Amino acid sequence: MIAERYEVVAAIGRGAMSTVYYAQDRATDQAVALKMLHANRVDDEQAVLRFEREAMAARSVSHPCVVKYLDAGRFEGVPFGIMELSDGETL
Repeated sequence: MIAERYEVVAAIGRGAMSTVYYAQDRATDQAVALKMLHANRVDDEQAVLRFEREAMAARSVSHPCVVKYLDAGRFEGVPFGIMELSDGETL
């Protein structure tokens, strides 16, 4: 359980800086994508800033073809972001 709200169900993708999980938002009963910075990158100030800038930029985009950024925060010091869950192929 992340931030006493998001229940992680399964990992659905992994990149160099973060992992994306399928999660359930217990407050809204909505399936969401939870993106979390790798724990071993938390001490890398540049990686944390890049992750947080990406979240800010994503929140400013509003378009039917782009997933909506719903929430962001830190869990045990690790930055995370919550996005709409989109079905489809990986790019």
